[in-house]
Amino acid sequence: MNRLYSARRLRNQIAMALSLAATLFGLGWLVLILGALLWQGFSGLSFAVFTEMTPPPGSAGGLLNPIAGSLILTVLAVIIGTPIGILAGTYMAEYGRYDRLTTVVRFINDILLSAPSIVVGLFIYEVMVAPMGHFSGLAGAVVTEVRGILTRQMLDGLDNFWRARMWNEFLKLPPPERGKALPYIYQWAEKATKLSGVDVFRGFDVTLDIRAAAAKLFADLDYLISPVSPVVNFAAELASPIHDPEKPFEHICFTVPWNMSENPAISINGGYDATGFPIGVQIVGRRFDDLGVLAMAKTFEGLRGTQRPWPGPPKK
Repeated sequence: MNRLYSARRLRNQIAMALSLAATLFGLGWLVLILGALLWQGFSGLSFAVFTEMTPPPGSAGGLLNPIAGSLILTVLAVIIGTPIGILAGTYMAEYGRYDRLTTVVRFINDILLSAPSIVVGLFIYEVMVAPMGHFSGLAGAVVTEVRGILTRQMLDGLDNFWRARMWNEFLKLPPPERGKALPYIYQWAEKATKLSGVDVFRGFDVTLDIRAAAAKLFADLDYLISPVSPVVNFAAELASPIHDPEKPFEHICFTVPWNMSENPAISINGGYDATGFPIGVQIVGRRFDDLGVLAMAKTFEGLRGTQRPWPGPPKK
């Protein structure tokens, strides 16, 4: 009996020692993490932390938007969840204590209580953010990639209509005045002489096709973010960014659809190329949502970080 008791006591002491060691090991790392957090965190506290928006990585800023977002989420959760929780708790305690539904609700509630919010956040990060391949703050929104609505047929139709319209303006000028036009523009417009009336009217009707495509796209979207131009910069002496009369509208392929569809759009600086030249970002909204587009642009400008000085003229 004493031998059995001694063996059990030895095993108990070993188990207690291993449990204590594991606890100390885990607490040690926790203390190190909390120590580093407090040491570096207190030194970084300032008034700006609570009054400025969160910047891109590497830029100065604060935590105003996550603080405000947390408060908003908490208030909404209390407003929505409290009545439902009271009603559900009353039903399960007074009327459905042994119902199958009560068992399911309690099981789900236990799961939600046992799942830390950081685990839920990591799950959403893996599902939505990581596949994008870059830093992305999904501030209550879902970002999805969409194809452009402008087709080759639409772009050619606009080209035909505006060629004919410009050639008509040239015909109103006397030959000496017509000869003063930029050769690039004259060469582009002159091709209208090979178009039929049907070609011109079909080109005009493309506007309606673009408007219909835009309406279909924004049935599922609130806002669209795109480049302003496929060409970041071009030589000042060129007549157009691509400088090809046979491709006069390729450089406006991101912007011309919204001119034709009457969707509000705004262009702002989104970053810089390798030489420091600004790169335009376009934000497009639904028709008549001008204020929403302006608000999105203001938010973007608040998050993009410090701006560089605009390029000056070349030094002589």
